[in-house]
Amino acid sequence: MIDSSDNAPPPIPRRWEAPCPNCGAVVPFASSTTPYAVCSYCRSTVVREGEVLRRIGESAELIDSRSRLQLGTSGVQDRRAFTLVGRVQYGYGEGVASLDGTWTEWHALFDDGRSGWLSEDNDQYVIAFDRDDSGGAPPFGALEVGQSLRLADSDWRVASIVRARAIAAEGELPTRPALDSAHPIVDLRNAHNQVATLDYLDERAPTLAIGNPVRLAELALQGLVDGPDLGLATVGGRSFDCPSCGAACAPKREDTQSMSCTSCFALIDLSKGVGADLTAFQQRQRVQPKIALGTVGRLGFGAHKPVEWQVIGFSVKTANSGSDGSFAWRDYLLHNVGEGFAFLIDSDDGWVGYRTMTGVPEQGRNARTVRWKNAPYVQVDAYRAQVSYVEGEFYWAVRRDDSVLTTDFNGVGAMSARRLSKESTDSEVVWSEGSIIPADAVRKAFRLSAPKTVPSFAPYVSDGIGPLSDDIGPLSDGSGSLIKYALIVAAILIFLFVLNDNQRGMVLRAASDGYIYTGGGHK
Repeated sequence: MIDSSDNAPPPIPRRWEAPCPNCGAVVPFASSTTPYAVCSYCRSTVVREGEVLRRIGESAELIDSRSRLQLGTSGVQDRRAFTLVGRVQYGYGEGVASLDGTWTEWHALFDDGRSGWLSEDNDQYVIAFDRDDSGGAPPFGALEVGQSLRLADSDWRVASIVRARAIAAEGELPTRPALDSAHPIVDLRNAHNQVATLDYLDERAPTLAIGNPVRLAELALQGLVDGPDLGLATVGGRSFDCPSCGAACAPKREDTQSMSCTSCFALIDLSKGVGADLTAFQQRQRVQPKIALGTVGRLGFGAHKPVEWQVIGFSVKTANSGSDGSFAWRDYLLHNVGEGFAFLIDSDDGWVGYRTMTGVPEQGRNARTVRWKNAPYVQVDAYRAQVSYVEGEFYWAVRRDDSVLTTDFNGVGAMSARRLSKESTDSEVVWSEGSIIPADAVRKAFRLSAPKTVPSFAPYVSDGIGPLSDDIGPLSDGSGSLIKYALIVAAILIFLFVLNDNQRGMVLRAASDGYIYTGGGHK
């Protein structure tokens, strides 16, 4: 029996194909309603006009992002099946002359004929749908990072403002890709873990898309690209000579924007591509990571089950806090092909694992409190963090003297082991969610030896940072002799200040395990 009521599902659009007007190759359409496509042979951008195609442009070659997704990959979201039938690759950066990064918008065609977008950005994924209610969007010139606004019946905060352009496209698309047209794109986040994007290609009539974060494992995907288990196989054809020492360098990830030379440890900027004039700056001295680059360890972050993470980057960061003076900490960049990126922080507070958030917390009762997932957090510190040493590969462009305003929050009560970190620049605000990880769990995960036994308060400054940090705990050893403790620490600080020029101006703090080393918060 045919259901002729209004509740009947719409008919599934039929497949359609036509010859490319430029090269004659067949251009397939999974939906008869999709108006645009890019020929997979000659890269011509074509538009449907009745039963024929007309060439309207040409797409550049796609940048190989080593994605696990590809055209034809299928999955299920909220019990609705979809297939990836096209994609647009975007690049962003200052003036867009040199790219600071790229992301991909996959055109997801659902079985009911609806089009959506599966956004892929640094191994984070969002499924979003275009909306028609963007009429309340403010003019682009009226927006700034961190601003609050009301749009589509929700409260949002501006998370980032970038100038981006579509650099390449593939497959069939619901709208014409505006290739090489740099324009503003504004990302919004809210306390419900939603993401919204305002695209100001036409600044008088911006388009709006709203979506939710997803994990690939939740989408029952089929037809994924087969690749290395951790996504770190050397990329062929991208080797180059270090501009500092001439040694051969070969990035292991296609999306690497910065890397260090394995010979002289100079930091090399790859944001313009390996074929461009590469720039590098020599780092004063090497800092030996406690967890070697390339090490694989099985570790859980928060409520997520443990998975294998590989260490692909290491940095030392310094900051000056009004309450604690100057300090530094170690930051390890981890990667898992299914989970994306994570940060493992080694500081005098112990080990903390962080993942970047999609949403933003709600403001609490005062300026120093926020709420996230119905839990309160209180601000404990605010400082400007700066990179002082880098080793390995990074998916963002790390530049000398770059700094970011960082605000750290701790959970309270039963959530005291939880952490939030807010990092702010002129163009972006990034929130990260983390939790304390016991030192024994880190040692076991990465098969590290226990720290050497040394007398309490003995200095350890071979790398300017110190040994593997232990768990978060009180500074007092329980004896109550805080005055004696302070005098010993002061004496050591004076000794280190005189002997170690590299530590001049750096206040060393005591850790819970009795060692002396510098430390701090999130990346």
